[in-house]
Amino acid sequence: MSSRVCPIKGCSVLIQNKMLLCQHHWGMCPKRLRDNVWATYNNNQENRPELVTTQYLDAAKTAIKAVEDKEAREDQAGRQAQLL
Repeated sequence: MSSRVCPIKGCSVLIQNKMLLCQHHWGMCPKRLRDNVWATYNNNQENRPELVTTQYLDAAKTAIKAVEDKEAREDQAGRQAQLL
């Protein structure tokens, strides 16, 4: 089974091609966005690019951005807490 690196900036975890994010980052993704990713996923699309829809790509991009934004907010909050 093929693998790749989780697409979240700074993450080096290897994941299966059929997964969007590593387990840690998937858990950080809001449930409604995870549900939308799965609702737009077509079985075996990682092996058959013609099965990937615009709806899936949009859902995946939204989920990835939500996790990156959440990590950025948490990093900023951590830096501010260190200053106090």
